[in-house]
Amino acid sequence: MKREVFLQGNLLEVCLKSELCQVDIPVFTHLCPTFDKILAMRLIEREAGRGFIIHFSQKGDSEHIMLNHGGNLYDESGKILEKGSCEKIKCEAGYTAENLGVAQKREYLFLLHYSQFRERTGYYSQELDVKDLIDVLYRVFGKEKNILENAICLGFLAIEAKILDCEHFDFSAERIIEVLNATKNPFASWWEQMYLTIKKAKESMELTARQELQKQAQETETFCDKNQKKINMITVKSDNPEITRLALQKNEIVITQKKSGHTTISFASNQDEEDITDLVKIIRKEENSNNNSTWSQRGKFTFSSKNDCWYFHPATKNLINSTIYDKEMLATKLSPEKIAELAYIVFSNMFNVENEATCQKGKCSASATGCPFYKWGLTRCQKNRK
Repeated sequence: MKREVFLQGNLLEVCLKSELCQVDIPVFTHLCPTFDKILAMRLIEREAGRGFIIHFSQKGDSEHIMLNHGGNLYDESGKILEKGSCEKIKCEAGYTAENLGVAQKREYLFLLHYSQFRERTGYYSQELDVKDLIDVLYRVFGKEKNILENAICLGFLAIEAKILDCEHFDFSAERIIEVLNATKNPFASWWEQMYLTIKKAKESMELTARQELQKQAQETETFCDKNQKKINMITVKSDNPEITRLALQKNEIVITQKKSGHTTISFASNQDEEDITDLVKIIRKEENSNNNSTWSQRGKFTFSSKNDCWYFHPATKNLINSTIYDKEMLATKLSPEKIAELAYIVFSNMFNVENEATCQKGKCSASATGCPFYKWGLTRCQKNRK
């Protein structure tokens, strides 16, 4: 089931072959494709005929299909930018199935539903399921050519197992292994060994992450938001890929800085969307004043522009200054302490001390007093200006 891949800068080329017409189909996508992208690729391999390949290929030196890149049919980020939200936008696998005319096929229904749910909600299972297994493989072992090939192979084999097991909505690794063994798949033992290797590495990383969090517990700050709900915010410095997820179990805001200076700001799933959007906006404004990058806000969520060093992923509620996909993203010029200060300003619903009495009455006196909050355009401040 292995497919050869080639790294092309920040893109990954995957060599597929149509099972219907035996035509080679080079597919380009981001590095470290998620389960959803892998499902889209497998659907193309299984169901694409010549008409589909000709219609959706990008013409250049050779014909190829682009997934999640370049503003084409399968570029979900472009669609989210245009519409402003991600919750109802189909993922690549959904679009691919629709255009192949197989979205209602019984054997694909649970696969498509699972992929859409996991990609869009940021839900995380305590037990490793198929999507988590692939994500953890990247986080722990990196993005070398053989790792990327193994990830796609893991996904393809899981998809084949669930096509045969299409009556059960169970995507746990244990269920995949059970089906592969029951159907005497020749790669069943390989899949199980990969699962055990990834699980062991993840558990080791988690143990180290818990120890690091205990040592940095003093970096936690507690305050109340506009609804008087307690918020715990922690700043951690670590390169451990598991530390942010573990920190979110007891904290609503986690600021993680790597040794390289790249930083991620993560929010618990119950955090106010309006406040998150405000923080994304002012982080970008402050970054702009430091390194002359550009920033933009479209609709509900803020995404990075070409020259920016921050990217907001609404499904997982992560504001990312560093990704496994983009090796060239610049490290932020903002210190973790400065980011924590800005987060406190936004989520505590505070106003500038000198203007607070007027602000609390629903009036804005910024034009007369030169309020430092004015430049950020916080939602609560904009409401006072109306």
